[in-house]
Amino acid sequence: MPTSLNNFSFGVANNFLRVYDNTYQVTDDFSKVMGTHTLRFGGIYSYDQVTYKFTLNLNGSFGFSGTETGNDFADFLLGAPDSYSQGLQLPLYSRARYYAIYGQDSWRATRNLTLNYGLRWEVSSPWWEAHNQIEAMDTSCQSVVFPGAPKGWCFPGDPGPNGAIPSTLSHTHYNNFAPRLGIAYSPSGQSGFLGKLTGGPGQMSIRASFGIFYTSFENRSLTQETGDAPFGYWWQNPALPTFETPFVDRPSGLDRGQRFPVPIPPLDAGPNNPDNSIDWSQFLPISSSPAMHLDNRLPYAEHYNLTIQRQFGSATILSVAYLGTQGHRLLANVEANTGNPALCLSVSQLNQVTDGVTCGPNGENGIYHPVTGGVITTTRYPFSDAFGSNGWMATWGNSNYHALQASLRRTIGQVEFLASYTWSKSIDNASGNGLGQGDNLNPIGYGITRGLSAFDVKHNFVVSYSWRLPFDKLGRPNRLTSGWTFNGITRFATGFPVYLRENDDRSLLGTFGTGQGNQIDVPNRNLGDLNITDPRKSDPASQTNPYFNTSLFSKETLGQLGNSSRRFFHGPGWNNWDLALAKDLRLTESKVLQFRAELFNGFNHAQFNSPSGNILSSTFGFVTSAKAARIGQVGIKFNF
Repeated sequence: MPTSLNNFSFGVANNFLRVYDNTYQVTDDFSKVMGTHTLRFGGIYSYDQVTYKFTLNLNGSFGFSGTETGNDFADFLLGAPDSYSQGLQLPLYSRARYYAIYGQDSWRATRNLTLNYGLRWEVSSPWWEAHNQIEAMDTSCQSVVFPGAPKGWCFPGDPGPNGAIPSTLSHTHYNNFAPRLGIAYSPSGQSGFLGKLTGGPGQMSIRASFGIFYTSFENRSLTQETGDAPFGYWWQNPALPTFETPFVDRPSGLDRGQRFPVPIPPLDAGPNNPDNSIDWSQFLPISSSPAMHLDNRLPYAEHYNLTIQRQFGSATILSVAYLGTQGHRLLANVEANTGNPALCLSVSQLNQVTDGVTCGPNGENGIYHPVTGGVITTTRYPFSDAFGSNGWMATWGNSNYHALQASLRRTIGQVEFLASYTWSKSIDNASGNGLGQGDNLNPIGYGITRGLSAFDVKHNFVVSYSWRLPFDKLGRPNRLTSGWTFNGITRFATGFPVYLRENDDRSLLGTFGTGQGNQIDVPNRNLGDLNITDPRKSDPASQTNPYFNTSLFSKETLGQLGNSSRRFFHGPGWNNWDLALAKDLRLTESKVLQFRAELFNGFNHAQFNSPSGNILSSTFGFVTSAKAARIGQVGIKFNF
C-alpha cells in the first residue's frame, strides 16, 4: 500500500484575494514633571476599514484523510473522500473602532526606589460588516430580516436573547479597566553579606510589575463568516460524500441536490425591509459556517514579573527573572450543534432500523427510521436538522504561561557574548483561533482539551557571540587586516509538542465543520512508557522504531471521546549553529563596504520535525521530515 500522504486535498481551489486596508487614527499625550512625580495622560481613537475581495474554492475541493481504509491515498484510489467543500463569497467590508484613555504617575519615592502606577480604560468593538452581511446562531432567534431562514440563523437587527442583535453581533462592552503597577528598586549602601550580594551603588536592581492588558478581536472573526448563507455560500459536506457526485451522501445515498450557483440577496435587507426572495432549501443544511457568539467579551491577560539584575565589574551583567501570563476570554472555536452519540448508537445496527440505513461516524445529519417507529432527521442538538456542523467563535479559551529566564552578558577583550536560558511551560485549552492545529474546544466541557500549547518549548538555550578577529595585530594595521568579525548564534531547545488526533468522528460528536478543519477526536491512551527513540533509528517504510511507543494508543471506542491529551510530550528539538564571517572595508569616514559569508545550520546537524500524531495515518508515530540542511550564502552590503 502506498505511504500515506497524511491528509491531502484534490481539486482546483481557485483562491484569489485582494485586501484594502485603511486606518484612521487620532492620538494625543500630555506629560508634566512635578517634583518627584512624572505625570502622563493621553488618549487614542482608531477606526479601521478592511475590504476583502476574494474567491475561494469556486470549483470545489475534495479532502482525503484515510477515513475509509486508514490510508488517504488508498481512499483516493477508491473514490472515497471524507470531505468536499465549495464556496462563493461576496466582498467583505469589515469595520472596527477602538478608543482608550489612560493616566499614570512615575514617582521617584527615594533616590533608589521608583513606583509607577496607572489605569487605562479602553473600548474595542467587535468587527462589523458595512452591509450587515454576517450572521449569528442562537436557538431562540427567528429572523425578521430573512423570514424564510431556519430558526436559529440570525442577522443584525433581528431579535436576540438580549435585545436586538447589534451590527457587531456581540455587544460592545465599556467596563474594560486595566490597572498597571511597577516597582524598581536598587539596593545600595548595605554592609556585610548583603553588601557583597548587592554590590556598590547602581550594581543591582530589582524590578516587579503587574498589569492587565486587553486585546482587540482579530479580523479573522469576521472573515470566517464571509460567504455564509445567504450572502454567497460555503458548502461543507454534512456526511461523507461520493467522489463522482459530491452532493450525495456515501453512507446513505441521500441526494442533497445541486447547490450551485446560488442567488445573491440585495444589500438593503433589514428589519424594516425584510427579504422573502431567498430559496432557503438550497442552503440547507447550513454547515461549516462559523458565527460569532452573541455573548463574547473582550479578551484580556494578566501579566506579572519579577526581575533581579546584577552587574559584576564593568563587563558582566547577570539577569534572572520569573514571569507569568494568564489569558482569559480568548477567542476559540467550539461546535455549536453537537452530535448525540447515544441517539446515533440507537440506530447504528441493522436490527435497529427498518430500511438498512444505519448511523455511524460522520452520519450525524443522516435520516434514520428506527424499528421503534418515527423518523430521526438528525442526531445533532440543540439546532434543528436545518443545520449541520457549525462552530461558534466564542471567548471561552484560557491560557497559562510561566517561565524562569536567565541571561548573562559579558565582554572579554575582543569577544562579546550573550547567553540566555528559558525554562517555561505554556498550557491552554485552544492554541489560537486559526493556527491550523485543530484546537477546537470540546463542547461537552471546555477544560477537556486543556494541554500543552502548540508553541510550548520547555527548554530553550541560546548564545550569541561576536569576536573581532585580531588580524590587525599581526603587523601594521591596514585595510586588509582590520575590520574582520566572526559572529554566531547557537541554539539548543526542546521541540514543539506532538499533536495527537483521530479525525474519524468515532466519538459521534460530529465536530468536523467547526471551523479549524479538524475534529476534537483524540485516541485512547493506555498506561506505559513513551520510550522516545532517536529519529535517526526509525524507519517509516518498514514500520520499525517509531519516535514514541505507538502501542500506547488505540482508536476511540465508538460513541466515546478518546482519553488522551491532545498534547502532552514534545517532539525532536533544535541543535543549531548559525555562523558568519564579515569584513568591513571602510571607504570614507561615513561609508563602509561589508563582505559577509554566512552558514545557517553550519554543522549540517539533522534537526527533525515532529512525528505524525494522526493515529489514522500509516506514519503514525514516525518522523518523516526534517528542517533545512546547511545553507551557505555570501553577500555585499554598502553602509552609508
